Amino acid sequence: MITSSTVGGGPNQLFLLARELKNTYQISVAAPYDDFYLQKLNTLSLTSILRVQRRAINLIDLFRLVYFLKTNQISMIHSHGKAAGVLGRIASFLTGIPLIHTFHGIHVSGKSLLARFIYILYEKVFGKIDLCEVYVSQSEKNMARKYFFHPEKISLVIPNGVNNYENKLISEESREIIRSKLNIRDNVISVVTLCSLEPIKNLYESLRIAKLCPELSFWIIGEGSLFSELQKWIKKYQIKNVILPGYCKEPKEFLCAADIYFSSSHREGHPLSILEAMSVGLPVVASNVAGNIDTIENDKSGFFYDIGDISEASILLKRLASDPNLRLNLGHNAQRLQRRKFSSKIMCQRYSNLYSKINT
Repeated sequence: MITSSTVGGGPNQLFLLARELKNTYQISVAAPYDDFYLQKLNTLSLTSILRVQRRAINLIDLFRLVYFLKTNQISMIHSHGKAAGVLGRIASFLTGIPLIHTFHGIHVSGKSLLARFIYILYEKVFGKIDLCEVYVSQSEKNMARKYFFHPEKISLVIPNGVNNYENKLISEESREIIRSKLNIRDNVISVVTLCSLEPIKNLYESLRIAKLCPELSFWIIGEGSLFSELQKWIKKYQIKNVILPGYCKEPKEFLCAADIYFSSSHREGHPLSILEAMSVGLPVVASNVAGNIDTIENDKSGFFYDIGDISEASILLKRLASDPNLRLNLGHNAQRLQRRKFSSKIMCQRYSNLYSKINT
């Protein structure tokens, strides 16, 4: 299994797959050396861990990967995400080892015309190497069909999955500890977002929405290239109800301490953070975009709003904030939906079935 990052949907799903399937398959992982992620992988006692560059491609990594594949008699490659896909595809071409590629996002919108052309051309050409292409949502597969689908390939949708979160006592303890750290009173309705602080997440819109809801507390958890700019924007426009705690190793603690989950993203593959929010029973307000629409059910487990309509988003958030029974009912529905369709057990079993089919 190959990932080129240590944060996000790809590496999280790789870890869950490796944990669940290590007793059925001999699993090796190629990943960047991040202390926390490496610690997680080491708990699994995998066959091997190979170091690669973070979200980058170089000849040394490729040479080491090809050498590793040949000397260890690897029978299948599974790449997760864009840069990992480049490594996996070239290595598969050079070795003849079959490749499963999981996209974890179609990177077309928000790009310059040249960047879009190069990306689509790359997928049309290099995607022919894949034995099997896996999409994490139907929206993602629809986008691939529009731009570079390979009808001759095995292709299927396997939604992301997360662990089922059960312990209410831990939830109550986490709420008290986190709110104390953030200096937020227990009676203040809090809205949490977990994401990389990057342009695709549309976070300036989140800040504009927060300004329309001064009675609510907004927590935007994560790190990324926009961290300093967001801080400046908050100060410039005197938005006093937004907190940027930075990177968090255990995001469920913040989810358990909040009341509502919010996403303003321009697009998603299949958002792991929303699935985790559903797992702890949070109602969701999310932008009506690819990936998000494959996750919650509007007016049943949360609400969608149209990107750019900050008034609509603020009205939905205020409606949830003022109605504890609505929050509870939507949260319960979200949790049931996650258990039924988006649990890690279901996801891992579907991948195990795929591996078995390819190996026979």
